[in-house]
Amino acid sequence: MSSPTEADVLLVESDPKKGGALQTALRDRRYAVEWARTGEKAFNLLDTRSFDVLVADLERAKVDPLRLLAVAQERNAEVCAIFIAEGPENPLAIQAMHQGAYDFQNRPVSMEKLHAVIQRGLAHQRLVYEQIALKRRLDERYGLGTLIGRSKAMVQVYGQVRKIGPEDGPVLICGEPGTGKQLIAQALHHAGSRRDEPFVTVDCASLSEPMTRAELFGQSADTRAGRSRGRQGCFEMADKGTLYLSGLAACAHTLQEEVLKAHQDRSVRRAGDGKRIPVDVRLVVATQQRPYATGARSRSALFDALMQTIIEAPPLRERIEDIPLLAMEMLKRANEFHGRSVEGFARRALDTFSAYPWPGNVRELENTVLGMVATAKSGDTLDNQDVPPAIRTQADRTRGGISLHLGSCMADIERTAIEATLKFCQDDKVACAKMLKIGLRTLYRKLHGYEE
Repeated sequence: MSSPTEADVLLVESDPKKGGALQTALRDRRYAVEWARTGEKAFNLLDTRSFDVLVADLERAKVDPLRLLAVAQERNAEVCAIFIAEGPENPLAIQAMHQGAYDFQNRPVSMEKLHAVIQRGLAHQRLVYEQIALKRRLDERYGLGTLIGRSKAMVQVYGQVRKIGPEDGPVLICGEPGTGKQLIAQALHHAGSRRDEPFVTVDCASLSEPMTRAELFGQSADTRAGRSRGRQGCFEMADKGTLYLSGLAACAHTLQEEVLKAHQDRSVRRAGDGKRIPVDVRLVVATQQRPYATGARSRSALFDALMQTIIEAPPLRERIEDIPLLAMEMLKRANEFHGRSVEGFARRALDTFSAYPWPGNVRELENTVLGMVATAKSGDTLDNQDVPPAIRTQADRTRGGISLHLGSCMADIERTAIEATLKFCQDDKVACAKMLKIGLRTLYRKLHGYEE
């Protein structure tokens, strides 16, 4: 697609008058249209190329629409397929929607509505394509393939990693639990000259202070204690590479000062041994918030040094536009873990994800998707009912409501509710009717009345 409007459209319509009118109307809106008057021509065109959009008449096209849809999806998995039907409750149209069609329109076709649906489908395609292109660009330019996102907050992180990565000084990464601080540390490591050397991690919060000290600095041989051989600490294991420490802010200042001294002196002394061992590491430390931001405790010399270079890992609620990208990446991992091939997410599920505040951040999203895939079957598309009830409930509470003027008549209230729900469902009439608990025929009748 060369612009947000332009796209390659395959129009399948046997009626010369209706097909000609649709082709002209689509071309007037800058779409490149191939008109197939028969199913044979449609399949011949699909044999030679892929299309961004498929518009086909269910009754008059004289072709199996489900087979046509399947072939179009083989050529372009994200094809925006729209079927034209005579009635609002056409069983074939509903079956096509279940198999991945984007929408169906009733005759007479409203070009404004058709255009709006096509644009929404193309926007979804661009989102998928951008995810692929973004990951490729990050791998090529920054070595940031483990980080995902195109939000302003994440672009800022990429810029910091690109700038700080080639340097060699210590770095502090601040962020709530589950925001991907270790992934940022790995990106820093790969963006610098130490990328081919070890990347070693230690979770200091999970260990007692004596165990943390031994883990960091190692232990000498001591036959009386049953240690016939010495043990390397993580400073030694990370020599020439990067040492990533989480939970260090909760440790005693004395231990923090030992870490700073080892980093500055480029040497460590194993427990029980006076001999200094040379080490050369880049130190990256992670905390859940900026140390002592409230002034409750005095700042250690280590964090005085670290706070010269800080990267903030943004919480997921501040990068909502990244949720679809992250969800698709989590789905890929969950499929590999469970040995499934779940297809993707329905728009309603992604809408719920976007409305939920994610207190556990990216880690919570990953665990949620993992659980959803565990109860799904290969070939399924995860919909809103597959989202855990607690998340759906909280998301419903955070969604925006509708505004009603005091004294509004019932007809105006009903119209406001229907139009707001249709907008929330992104013009998906099947989802709108289900949400309002009315028949699809009733919804179409009411919408038609509003246009008169």
